Amino acid sequence: MSDDLSRRLAELTAALDRPALTEDGQPDLDLALQIAQVREDLGNDHPALAALLTRLETRLAQDNAARDVQTQMAQHARDHYADRLVGMRPRLAKAVEDLFARKSRTERWYARRAFDRLMQSRDPLFPEECPEAARKGALDLIRHDPPAIDVVLPTRNRAKPLMRAITSALLQSLAPRKVLVIDDGSTDATSEMIAARFAPYLASGQLEVVKTIPQGAAAARNEGLRRAEGDLVAYLDSDNLWAPDCLLYLSAALARQPERDSAYGAICRHNLDDHWSDILYCPFDRSALEQENFIDLNVFVHRRSNPATGIGFDTGLTRLIDWDFILTATRDRAPIAVPVIGGHHVVSTAALGNITRTEPLEPNLAQIRRKLDG
Repeated sequence: MSDDLSRRLAELTAALDRPALTEDGQPDLDLALQIAQVREDLGNDHPALAALLTRLETRLAQDNAARDVQTQMAQHARDHYADRLVGMRPRLAKAVEDLFARKSRTERWYARRAFDRLMQSRDPLFPEECPEAARKGALDLIRHDPPAIDVVLPTRNRAKPLMRAITSALLQSLAPRKVLVIDDGSTDATSEMIAARFAPYLASGQLEVVKTIPQGAAAARNEGLRRAEGDLVAYLDSDNLWAPDCLLYLSAALARQPERDSAYGAICRHNLDDHWSDILYCPFDRSALEQENFIDLNVFVHRRSNPATGIGFDTGLTRLIDWDFILTATRDRAPIAVPVIGGHHVVSTAALGNITRTEPLEPNLAQIRRKLDG
């Protein structure tokens, strides 16, 4: 292999770690865009390599066609509703007041009853399956005093999926007070992508990025906890997505039972390695929780007054960190089980390098068992 071709291949490899520029000069990690940019840079110097890249572009477009259709549909829906959803919290009280001003006391009573019936269900529903009356009941529960919610979102070298996670947090129907992205020493295009995609949210303070040296997921979440100032704290990992009404239903459940200090919903899990999907949910049972975790941290919300806030996540663990924290947060008071599927959890070793796939189970499990036995 010639030295020039070796150099070109090295440049191609390095280019896959850098964002390409879109037509309007914005950084983007789209693989097809990166390949096209490298192919153009090659010019006529290496026609065989350029032809290979062209073929890769074609195959990539073919393989992604179905996904791109769904993405475009979702983008259209997001753009259509963005004006109503962005910054929803400051307008939430008025919007809901307007909604219920036209409703009689009897109709509001039925909405509350519909929410109560939803909460009694043992089988979780996707938000779009929930009765409209139940959603109105959830809105009624928080309309006078919508909670300020801070979202802790740790990440490291996941620039592309992180953009989707942040979007799903900012476009909640009950918008969070602040989304705290804790960048645990990323070396990819995370900073550039956030600055390009979310400049208005950064300027308003609704989105905050905290850069730290690499310390792991537990330490990153603890940094977010230390900075949280909202009434409620929620968690979202950079490989996961929330349904638009996730925070609405969890917050309404806590408003309905103010004596409780945490709540959790169901989550739809997608294992891309083993090609299966399922729904994780179970009515709360402390004994069962001590045997095996059935609460996903991404659909778990707690009041900032919960004792676990001060204890934080165990930095001595490299796996099962969320289970250990949830055991602590629910030790003194049972959480509220909310039978609504609040989001999607994705596992993919190649694309995401999930802790579930990369860290050992047994030493971490043994450490949690010792805590429970002690």
